[in-house]
Amino acid sequence: LNIISVVLSAQVVDNAIAAIFGQSCAINLTPFENVMTDSYGGTRSLPGSMDVISCINTNDLDGGNAWGCHIVLTMGFVTAAAMALPCGRWNLEDNMCIQTVAFGLTICCWLIWIAASLSE
Repeated sequence: LNIISVVLSAQVVDNAIAAIFGQSCAINLTPFENVMTDSYGGTRSLPGSMDVISCINTNDLDGGNAWGCHIVLTMGFVTAAAMALPCGRWNLEDNMCIQTVAFGLTICCWLIWIAASLSE
C-alpha cells in the first residue's frame, strides 16, 4: 500500500506539472527503445524512450508512454519527496499546523469538486 501511494502521488504531481508547463521531465535510468504497435500491426518507436533525460506530456499519452516500462526519476517524484520527507522528521504532534492546512485544502478541494459537479 505504501509503495503504490508513493507512485500515485508522483504521477499526480507529474500530471500537475504537465498541466502547468506542458510537459514533465525525468531522468531515464533504463533507456531502451519502446516500440508501440498500432491496431493495424504497424510498429513505431516512441520518441524520448531512448533518451537519458526526456520530457513528455503525461496528460496526453494517446501516442504511447515513452516512460512505459522504464525506471525513471521524474520531476513529480522529486517534488513529492521534497514536500513529504521533511514532515517525516517530526512526530505527528509536532507538525499539527501542516496537518491542519492539508485538511483545510482537502475540504476546499472537495467543495470545489462538489460545486463543479452540481453546476453541470
